[in-house]
Amino acid sequence: MGRPVDSAEVSGDDAFGPASSSSVSVDRTEDGARGVAPAAGAFALTVLLYTVQMAALAVVVVARHFGLVANEPLWAYGVAILGSSLLSKRLDRWTDAPRGSWRLHARVFVHAVTVMSVIYLTGWGPALGVCFVYAALVDLLQSGADTWRAVLGWSSCCCVAGQLLVFEGWMPTFLSRSASQALGFLGIFAFGIVIRMAGAIGEEKQRTQELLATSEAHHRAVVENAAEGIFAISPSGTTLSFNAAAEAIFGWTAAEIVGEPASRIVPSELHDALAAFLATVNEGGSSAAQRRGVEITGVRRDGSAFPMMISTSAIVVDGAPSVISCIVRDLSDQKDLEERLAYQALHDTLTGLPNRLMLMDRLEQALNRVRRHNRMAGVLYVDIDRFKTVNDTLGHAAGDRLLIEATTRIVGAVRETDTIARLGGDEFVVLCEDLDSVQLAAEIAERIIGVLREPFLWGDDEVQVSASVGIALSPT
Repeated sequence: MGRPVDSAEVSGDDAFGPASSSSVSVDRTEDGARGVAPAAGAFALTVLLYTVQMAALAVVVVARHFGLVANEPLWAYGVAILGSSLLSKRLDRWTDAPRGSWRLHARVFVHAVTVMSVIYLTGWGPALGVCFVYAALVDLLQSGADTWRAVLGWSSCCCVAGQLLVFEGWMPTFLSRSASQALGFLGIFAFGIVIRMAGAIGEEKQRTQELLATSEAHHRAVVENAAEGIFAISPSGTTLSFNAAAEAIFGWTAAEIVGEPASRIVPSELHDALAAFLATVNEGGSSAAQRRGVEITGVRRDGSAFPMMISTSAIVVDGAPSVISCIVRDLSDQKDLEERLAYQALHDTLTGLPNRLMLMDRLEQALNRVRRHNRMAGVLYVDIDRFKTVNDTLGHAAGDRLLIEATTRIVGAVRETDTIARLGGDEFVVLCEDLDSVQLAAEIAERIIGVLREPFLWGDDEVQVSASVGIALSPT
């Protein structure tokens, strides 16, 4: 009565297997309420049904020879067992028929008639009413637990029809009339309870499976749409899953990285640390996998390194081997922002020179070196004359251009080891260390005055400024 389910009807991979990170999914009929057995199970069921049918025919032949069943013609038994079975087989292509459809009722009806024909031909029909359970369970397995009403209805109708045939003498029986009727209706009551219970259990199981599938789908959606990279590795270090954010962070697609060692996404200098971590997890169990906010270096597919923060934990489901879940956040943008903020905190935004804060730090370090090495250091205070006039007459944009070019000229006039800082406006400070004499400080000041005295040319405009430089020297 069963048929093999086409392998195209079932699809799924182990959610944490080495070949895919997809969850198990089962194709549904248009009503979404029909469970479909795996192809291998359906094939095994079909083989079992054919075996049972042939065995039943052989048993009936032997039992007829010894007078244990009614002495009806063998062709009648053959038609009842094999003929009705072939018809049922033709109708089994309607296993996807929705509940309440005529195709479902036709298939269930033929199954029930098959059982009735066989058991009532033997002469023991009233005592074998429980055999309706056999066909009922097959129908529930193939069409879904929610078809139990149709199964119970047609099984009861066929059993009642068989009882009427016995009552009218149109079917053989080894039992008395009263015993036949009593056993027959007791059989209806018994298989009715069994079918109802099987349907209720199957419906509850089906609802649980649907809720589980929905919950798993939601979980998958959350993981796939998470902003953080989420992937799983086995205790041996094999990558098991990779979400969309992890693909964007590392540059690998899930199909490419799943099944590969996790060492491919960390630099070579961390391979030993990764191996040690996995060994700790294997020895210490799931608690050893707990890590929160560890900042390490990751490697993208193109080989570029980047900073990332990773948190790990162990996931154990129903006693299966633990899986290490990893949540990764790319820190590249954060580090870039931190570097920019740190730079802006210590540098002048217009000229890029060190600002007052950085100058004070450099000055303190220079004085400490002066004390240790008994060397002279000097501070040159540079003020650009007539800068306010440029600002007022040509505008602030021209004033900014002048300051930028003045910075370039001052940098070219001092030594590479000297620190140039802008305090604000048109005020600059040059910190000179390791001065051999006062004369060297004066020479540096003269070079600064000289380069700033030269005209600033911007197209047809020529601007002439000068500079005043004050010098302060540390005692040797």
